[in-house]
Amino acid sequence: MATRLPDPGNNAAASAPPPAAAPAADEVAILMPDVPLVVGGRSLVVREYRFGESLEVSAMAAPLIADIARAIADAVPRYDQVRPLFAGHRELVLALVARAADVEPGWVAQLGRAEGELLVNTWFTVNCGFFVHEAAVLALDARRHEAAPAGHRSSSPSPAPASADSTSSGGTPNDS
Repeated sequence: MATRLPDPGNNAAASAPPPAAAPAADEVAILMPDVPLVVGGRSLVVREYRFGESLEVSAMAAPLIADIARAIADAVPRYDQVRPLFAGHRELVLALVARAADVEPGWVAQLGRAEGELLVNTWFTVNCGFFVHEAAVLALDARRHEAAPAGHRSSSPSPAPASADSTSSGGTPNDS
């Protein structure tokens, strides 16, 4: 990145502190990728699920997330792998899209195909990080379970404090 140097003939510019850098538009979009959109004659903002909301959404969307995890288990996640799953979770997807856009699920369901696709594509673009993260956590957990040896693994229990098996003397301080 190029930085403009102050004019050596201008002493005021040389002594002034550099202006604070404003975050680049790309950085803001990464942090808050909300997208304003006009769909079905209605202005709305498709927003990323906020943290507290994402806790509710992760529980609500568990069946869809599990299917996404299976779809991307052995490949780099791609929209064309995930998109077909939406039909199998129709009511859930309508509710999730509506929640992110602050509209009613019934309104989403009645949209024309092109507008509905635009809204769903925008919703998933804005929230794909959430879904891919949740699916990756499931996939990682599944791999851990597959890699674990068969059978029950447990460490031996520790002796209780001051048990009869104690090797230290209660009345003698440690000399080390």
